[in-house]
Amino acid sequence: MRVAICIPATKKFTVALGAQATAVLNTIKEFERVHEKLEVHFVLVSEGNEKMRKLAEWYLTHLPTCKVHEIIEEKFNDDHQNYKLKAQRLLATMQTLAFNKAKSLDVDFTWSLESDVLPHSNALRVMYDVLKFDDGYYNIAFCPYVSNGSVNGNFMGGYADHKRHIFPDVYPDERRIPPKISKRMVDYNNQILKIQKHLKSKKGDMDSSLKKMRTLQSKLRFWNKYVEKRCPPKSNVFGLNSVNYRRRSWLNAAKPGLGRGDLTQSDWSGLGCNLFSRKALNYIDFAGYEGKGTSDLFLNHNRHNPNELRIGLVAHCPCDHVVRVKVLDKIDGSTKKKTFRTEYRHLFAYFEQEGECKGHLRQSEREFVEYNLLK
Repeated sequence: MRVAICIPATKKFTVALGAQATAVLNTIKEFERVHEKLEVHFVLVSEGNEKMRKLAEWYLTHLPTCKVHEIIEEKFNDDHQNYKLKAQRLLATMQTLAFNKAKSLDVDFTWSLESDVLPHSNALRVMYDVLKFDDGYYNIAFCPYVSNGSVNGNFMGGYADHKRHIFPDVYPDERRIPPKISKRMVDYNNQILKIQKHLKSKKGDMDSSLKKMRTLQSKLRFWNKYVEKRCPPKSNVFGLNSVNYRRRSWLNAAKPGLGRGDLTQSDWSGLGCNLFSRKALNYIDFAGYEGKGTSDLFLNHNRHNPNELRIGLVAHCPCDHVVRVKVLDKIDGSTKKKTFRTEYRHLFAYFEQEGECKGHLRQSEREFVEYNLLK
C-alpha cells in the first residue's frame, strides 16, 4: 500500500517538526502493526530552510525504506502576516505543489499534515479505517485539533454551508444584547431590506442607494462583531438547544460530548491532519481561490462538498497543536511603548478520565518543549 505524506512549511513554521517526526514514526509503525507494510513517500515543500532539510535526513534514517521528495522554491516569502491575502495564497501554492506531487506518485492515500500538528499514534490507522467505512462512505478522514486562533479555543469541525463557511456557535438572538444595540441592529437590517426592494424596482438614483446600503452593511458587520465579542450567551449550548436547536460550529458547540470511540460527519475541516482517498485528492484544485478566507475552507465548499465527497471527523483521534502566542515582554517607562515576544504553547488533546463526562474530548495548555530533535 502506497501513501504520500504532504508537509509544507516555511522557516517560520518549523518549530514543531522534530516533535512531529516522532509522532509520524509512531503512526506508521502502529499502522503496520495491524495492516500491511506501507510504501511511504514524504513530500516536503519549503523555501529551502535548514530544518526541513534535516527533517528529510531524519526520515531517511528512521524509515530507511521510505522515499523523500523535496520541493524547494527559494522565492517563497516567509514574512507575510498570518491569514492575510499573501500568506493564504502562499500556503495554497505550497499545498498545490505537494498535492500535485502526490497525484504523480499514484498513491493509494494522501495524508495532509501541517507542520505544527502532532497526530496521536493511532491516527493513520483509524483514518484509513474511516475511509473503508461502509464501502467508502467517507472520502476524507479528519482528525480534529484546536484551532490556531487562540489558546483555550475550540476543536475544528462542525456545520457550515457554501454561503457561510463556518456557522456561529451562538446566534445573535441567543446573546444578552443591550436593548439599545439590538434596536439599532434591527433598524439597520430593515433599512437594508427596504433599499434592496427599491433596487429591484430599478427606479431612482441606483448609485446613491447602493452606496447607502454598503454603508449600512458595514455598520451592521461592526455591531455583529461587537455582539459576538462583548455580549455573552444566555445559556450554554445545551440550554440554547433546549429552546431552539440549531446547526452550529465549532465542534464543541455543534456536537458537544463527542470523544473516545466517536466518528461523525462534518461540513468542514482543516488541512492539518487529513487522509484523502484517490478521488478526494483528484478534486483538490485551488483555481478560483483569491486568498480570501482559508484554503482548506475553499476546498471544503468549492470542491469536496458540491461533489458529495464526505468528511468523516474522528473525535476518537484528536491531534495536538503547537501554536504561537504573543506575550507582553516589557513596557518602556517613558514612552509607554509595549514590546512583545513570541512563545509557543502545546495544546494537548485528551479525553476526560472520570465522572459523568468520562471519555469526552478535552484540551490543556502546556509548555512546548522541542528536545532539539532536528538540531
